[in-house]
Amino acid sequence: MGHQAGSGRQCERVEEQARFDPYVGAAVLKKLADLTSCDPPRWVRPDEPPFKSAVGVLSDAKIWLERYRTPFEDFAGDLLLLACEYEIAIATDTFAATLTSAALEVVTIARLVELRDVRRVRCSAIESRPQPNAQPFDGRATENEERT
Repeated sequence: MGHQAGSGRQCERVEEQARFDPYVGAAVLKKLADLTSCDPPRWVRPDEPPFKSAVGVLSDAKIWLERYRTPFEDFAGDLLLLACEYEIAIATDTFAATLTSAALEVVTIARLVELRDVRRVRCSAIESRPQPNAQPFDGRATENEERT
């Protein structure tokens, strides 16, 4: 029975990831960074609401990013995820800068994925179009090539 409960949570996590919107996630991270940067310099602890909120979004963003990046690439949000795991407080300026970097990274990858998908659609549309007067290439020079 314990196994079923664990696999059920895993399925819920997969469904959540299918709904992760990188643009909304990045906007939330940026807003948290803006709010925190307005605070006077202090230490942000992992049990504080802004830190908890950031870690939730960063965790989802990291899982989403793993589908598009190599395992050798680091995520800007890893600093805060590790700080949360080890219960380490982070200075507000570092917290805000890390959130801003993570937001930029998520938006950049999302845009690159969109551009890649658009290119794929265009390439497949071009390949599927019949070419007017197209002759299969047989390796011989054409008349224009023979004249030059």
